[in-house]
Amino acid sequence: MGYTAPRTWVSGEVVTHTLMNTHVRDNLLALSEIARTWTAAQTFNDDIDIKLGTGADAAIRWSDGDADNHALAIGLGNSNQSLHVTDLAAIATDWNIAATTDPNIYIHSNTTPATDYLRLGGHTGSAADIDVVGGSTLNFKIGGATEVSLTASKLDIANGTQLDASDTTQTTSTTTGSIITAGGLAVAKDVYLGGRVHLGANAIGFGANDHVKLVIDDYESGNVNDYACADLAMYYASPSSPGRTASGLSAQAIFHEDSATGTVAHATAQNQWCGVKGGITNSDGNTLPYATGVQGRVTAAAASAVITQGAAFATSAYWGASNGTATITDLFGLHVVDAVTTGTVTNLYGIKIEALAGGSNNWAIKTAGAGLVDIGDSTNATSTTTGSIHTAGGLSVAAGKDTWLGGDLHVGDDATEVNIKTANSNASALPFRIQHSRGSQASPSATQNNDGLGQIMFGGYTNQWWTGAVIEAEATETWSSGAAGTQLIFSTTDNTTTGVDERMFIDQNGGVYLIGATGTSGHGAGTFNATAIYDDNSIITDYVFEDDYREQIPTIPEMRDYYEQNHHLPTIPGREEWEEAGSLPLGRISTAVWETTEVHAIYIAELEERLKALESREGAVNGSTAS
Repeated sequence: MGYTAPRTWVSGEVVTHTLMNTHVRDNLLALSEIARTWTAAQTFNDDIDIKLGTGADAAIRWSDGDADNHALAIGLGNSNQSLHVTDLAAIATDWNIAATTDPNIYIHSNTTPATDYLRLGGHTGSAADIDVVGGSTLNFKIGGATEVSLTASKLDIANGTQLDASDTTQTTSTTTGSIITAGGLAVAKDVYLGGRVHLGANAIGFGANDHVKLVIDDYESGNVNDYACADLAMYYASPSSPGRTASGLSAQAIFHEDSATGTVAHATAQNQWCGVKGGITNSDGNTLPYATGVQGRVTAAAASAVITQGAAFATSAYWGASNGTATITDLFGLHVVDAVTTGTVTNLYGIKIEALAGGSNNWAIKTAGAGLVDIGDSTNATSTTTGSIHTAGGLSVAAGKDTWLGGDLHVGDDATEVNIKTANSNASALPFRIQHSRGSQASPSATQNNDGLGQIMFGGYTNQWWTGAVIEAEATETWSSGAAGTQLIFSTTDNTTTGVDERMFIDQNGGVYLIGATGTSGHGAGTFNATAIYDDNSIITDYVFEDDYREQIPTIPEMRDYYEQNHHLPTIPGREEWEEAGSLPLGRISTAVWETTEVHAIYIAELEERLKALESREGAVNGSTAS
């Protein structure tokens, strides 16, 4: 029994039990609901606050401040913006925490809630806090397992978890780069570097006392530019004269090719090729054998200059032709041929590059500038470990570049989802686009009427793969620069069948209709064509004929007074309620019409009884007059 606007009584009016029940009893019952304990679900409309505190210090509402994304909002008063989550028994605890001016959430320990808690928030507009109070460790877990632990003294990363710095800043000093440490760096395992190693000194020491050193020397000249190839040597213990007591890779371990004789010898003079190299120099146009090795170049003012300490060396490979007019059919930067062996080879690698993980960017193979990577093997992929290209990691393609597939795209057995993520600096979302035309990719022609534009098919497996549902786009006219009519078709499969049947259309005009509805098309934008619509908000209003309800039905004069005052029937929602809600569910409207019809049926029966009584009285009067 809802609340009814109080009646304005008039002088001399007869007070009936119906009026008293409606305007006194029912309104008192409705008002009593405000202070009672709820035993069933209660509904609060959008932007209705549930306020807490004597001074309405906090509020909870379902907010439509963002018209596109309604949300549950908790508002805290300016005097203290703290929200505490604790055990019910500790809810009245004096937390002894100073009031905050920015929202903070305190999640308290169950054993010592007053002193041990996690604080989240305190966002000042430029910084925010995660604070473990009364504890010493902040754990970050995934799937229940601790992956990262943070204490006041260190950041501990669990075994098997990688620290991945995606920043690509190049290091140019001890204070630049993606990872910077003010102290030393201790590594228990191997270190792989994708770039160069820069030293503040000219040596790398091995062992606790630098028992072995790798020294890059400048021939004691004081100016490395005096020579094109620097000394690369390995020393044992602590040499007092680097470059003269060398052992291992030193001057005598590096060779050059004499450009005049084509012979390979120790480095003795500048103005010659130096490095680890094989092959000969061609001067008569004959075919050259393969030349292999790492090569460098020495330049000097005089051909008689002699290298007395160390050998010239370069870290980059050199390939090319000395004769600018030569015709070269195949020029290989690196040529790998099949192994010559009489034994059994388990794994044959043309090129094998071990894991590279030491740099900010780690490239096993990188091409700079134009050039194709052409793989002639045509093995089809049947799993994540087969095919012409097999990678144990991910596959990335540069932004703005397309990827063409000549076959199907399969997702591996262990994948949990197909996830397409996009991010950019504006509000535009990246489209997922399926396009179709007549003609070919190289020379497309106009899409024709009834051409399929694309399908999204959903399927599963029994003894074979089956398609269970389809969303399809179809052209509804021949396309041109000013015409691209399209409709969407939704199809599903009945139980105990395997055929996909069309169920619903959204036509080119925006009309929606279900297959089986009267007619073959919708009636334009904003319309819905169906044989039947079922709304769970509709209810049967037989309660109208129960005694308790009939006692509340206004009399016909009361009903007239009501609609003259409120401009709508008591059982039909008024314009004010409609506009406040934005609209009303179809089921609510149909229920109200149903209830109104049955109430009016009672009115009709009552009027019929009155009419019969009048007719009977009129008959009696006429009879007495005739006699």
